[in-house]
Amino acid sequence: METRFNTARPREQTFAIGTEVEVRYDPADPSSWTLPAESNNILWIFTAMGAVFASAGLGLFFWALFSLLR
Repeated sequence: METRFNTARPREQTFAIGTEVEVRYDPADPSSWTLPAESNNILWIFTAMGAVFASAGLGLFFWALFSLLR
């Protein structure tokens, strides 16, 4: 499985014998596989910031809407 972004672990990364790892593969072509990336905290930060700004925007929208209706 090819990715457009550098989000997968490098295939050259070695693990201790017996370590369980998740492998994602294409069932139609099992030779095409990848190891999923570890959690990336920066993605969670941007997601949280987006949620905060979306909530603030919706709050301001409804505040303005209710102010006009009074």
